[in-house]
Amino acid sequence: MSKPKYTTGEVARNVGIIAVAMMRGGQLTTRQKRILERNRDNAQVRGKTS
Repeated sequence: MSKPKYTTGEVARNVGIIAVAMMRGGQLTTRQKRILERNRDNAQVRGKTS
């Protein structure tokens, strides 16, 4: 199993989304979930190719 590779921009976006979710009481909007899932998928694809 290869380690997912996140770009700096993705890491920043993930941290930002999670921080906002914490302030709201831990609830992610569907839009935020989609962004997080897309980032994770992209990172896993990058992890496999390298």
